[in-house]
Amino acid sequence: MRRASLICWIQPDGAIISPNHFIPLAEKTGFITGITKAMLPKAVNKLATDRIGILLLPRPEARQFIFHLAGVLYDLIAPPV
Repeated sequence: MRRASLICWIQPDGAIISPNHFIPLAEKTGFITGITKAMLPKAVNKLATDRIGILLLPRPEARQFIFHLAGVLYDLIAPPV
């Protein structure tokens, strides 16, 4: 079984904007990096608790993403100090 988890943009009036509409704009404006950094810890935590997979799409800034992912994974598995 495969599942997908997509974020939605919920406006103050409760209207939901599909990722099909705001992700391309976020990519054009550079906000996609911030969205990814904010959502990645939640996705990794979900992966750890539900044993789900995460599809990673390569981007030009992949090196920075890999370092961020490594930090998120470390935070998830590192013993508390």
